[in-house]
Amino acid sequence: MKPNAYFDTSVWLKLYINEEGSDSAREMAGTCTIVSSSILITESFSAIKRRHVARQISKTTFLKLVKQIGSDVENIDILPLLDLHIRRAETIVLETGSAALDALHIASALVFSELSGEKVPFLTADKRQAESAEQLGLKVVRIGF
Repeated sequence: MKPNAYFDTSVWLKLYINEEGSDSAREMAGTCTIVSSSILITESFSAIKRRHVARQISKTTFLKLVKQIGSDVENIDILPLLDLHIRRAETIVLETGSAALDALHIASALVFSELSGEKVPFLTADKRQAESAEQLGLKVVRIGF
């Protein structure tokens, strides 16, 4: 059985869009069971839609990514977003100044780690999020920076 690793959206998208850190993200995806919050897909679609609107990716690529991401999510462990996570994220925002969605990812990873009894690595490509997650005791793996 593969060990679990929590993927923030910033790392998850590196599986689909070649950029700095994509090789590391793919390597981790091949050796771990990916765990993430139910906000992952919405946040992913938002990010690729912004890239399409900014003409960084074509309509064909955008539609292909939507289909692929929607399909691949079936192969990972998605954690439902519960009131427990939202309350924890509120505390994280107040303690660290994290952005709301970053705090929800951190809260999801913390709760998962606590409930599973496993110190799950938290993969992110966001420097501020990494600092907040480390401050709160997560084992952070920085990808692409």
